Amino acid sequence: MLAALPMHGGLVRLVQDWLDSVDDVTADLSPYLPSTSSVSVITFQQWWGILDYVQRRHPDRSMGLVLGQFVTPEHLGALGHLVVTSETLAEALQAFQYHQRLLHDGDRVEVLLRDGQLMLRWSKEYGASQRLSDEVLIMGLLSFIRIMTGRTELMATEVHFTFSEPDISVGYESVLAPVVFYQQHFTAMVFPLNFLSFPVSCHDPALHWRMQQQVDSMLAVLPETSSFATRLCQLLLKAIPRGCATQVWVCRQLHVSERTLFRRLQPFGLTFKRLLLETRMQLAQSYLCEADLSLAEIALLLGYSEQSAFTRAFKRQVGLTPTEYQRRQVYSPVGKR
Repeated sequence: MLAALPMHGGLVRLVQDWLDSVDDVTADLSPYLPSTSSVSVITFQQWWGILDYVQRRHPDRSMGLVLGQFVTPEHLGALGHLVVTSETLAEALQAFQYHQRLLHDGDRVEVLLRDGQLMLRWSKEYGASQRLSDEVLIMGLLSFIRIMTGRTELMATEVHFTFSEPDISVGYESVLAPVVFYQQHFTAMVFPLNFLSFPVSCHDPALHWRMQQQVDSMLAVLPETSSFATRLCQLLLKAIPRGCATQVWVCRQLHVSERTLFRRLQPFGLTFKRLLLETRMQLAQSYLCEADLSLAEIALLLGYSEQSAFTRAFKRQVGLTPTEYQRRQVYSPVGKR
C-alpha cells in the first residue's frame, strides 16, 4: 500500500544535486519519474527505485546515509524553511509533526516520552518502507537537528529499524546512535529530553511567520489521505482477504470506469495489476510476522488458490521465500548491535 502513496518531489532534486556534486553526469533518473513533465509529486515506489538505482551506481557508498547528510531545507520546500527558522528544537519538531503531510501521505511521526527520553516513532500502518528510504529519513532528520542547533556532534541515543541487520557493516553507530535495534515493529529515534530546549541557531521570527502562513495555506488545500490512490489502496486491503479484489469490482466501488482508473494511476507509473501485487506483498509481509498464521492460511487470505503460487510470487517479488522472510523478521527486543 505504501508503494502507491505520494510524496514530495523535492527529494528527486536532493538526489540530482548529489549526483551533480560528484560529477556523475551520465546518471539518468527519468525512468523512475512520473510520465508527466512535473516531478512535484512522486510515489514511494518511484522513490525506492531512484534510491536503488543510485546505490547500484555507487556501490562503495552507503547511499541512504550519504543522501541524508546532504539534505538541506531547500529540498523540503516551505516546510524545511519553517522547521529551521523555529525558535527551539521543541517548536521545530512540533512543526515537523503537524505539517508532515506536505512531505508524504505515509505514516506520520509520533513524538513520545519514554523513560525520560524523547522518541520520534513511525509505525507501519501503510506497510514497511525500504531500507535506503528509512536511512535517508533518519539520517536526514538528524542532519536537520545538527543544522538547527549548530551542534554537529549530536547523535541519537538509540535508533530502531524495521529491517534486518545488513550483511555488511553500514556504520550506523558512528553517525546515528551508539545503540541500533533491528527487526522492530516501528522506525524510531530516541534523544535525551533536554534536546527539546536547545535554541535554533538560525531562528528568524519574520521568515518563520511567513513560512507558517505558507505551509498552513498549502495544508489547507492538500487533499486528505482519502486521495484517490490512498482510497484505492484502502479498498484493496479490505478486498484481498475477501477474494474480490478484481479491477471490475474495485471500479464499481469507486464509481469510476476501468479507463478512468487507468488514467488516474498512469501519472504514478502504476497499473492496477502492479498495485494489487504490491498491496498483496505488503500484506504478506505483515501476515508473516503473525506467529499464529500458517503459510497456507496466509496464501488463502491473499487470494492465492495454492500455497505454492503464493510462495513463487513472494520469492519473485521479495527475493526470499515466505519461510526465509519469516525467520528473518522474528521480533526480538534484544536484537541490537
